[in-house]
Amino acid sequence: MRTKETFKEKISHKAKGTQESYQTLLNKWEEFSLEKFDSEDLIPELKLVDNENTLWDTLQQWINWNHAKGQMPQVNKFRFSLLKNIFIIEESKYSKKILKKI
Repeated sequence: MRTKETFKEKISHKAKGTQESYQTLLNKWEEFSLEKFDSEDLIPELKLVDNENTLWDTLQQWINWNHAKGQMPQVNKFRFSLLKNIFIIEESKYSKKILKKI
């Protein structure tokens, strides 16, 4: 199973600004996960979910949570794009094709 550290290693070749964006995203994701689900990281749990609607519902909650925190729509769109990449990089069972529908 991948961890934050192995994820950071995977993106270590990317530009410093990109790495910082992912780190910010991961910090916000942890904050969301703890606040809404009492879990530091939902990605491993979501990777095991068989119901696709659960993924969509959780991601919509993520968008709503960011909006409620006063994030600008373009920031939400950017972070959401990074989050989709994490699901792909983390080898989620949700294929690129499914995630592109979002």
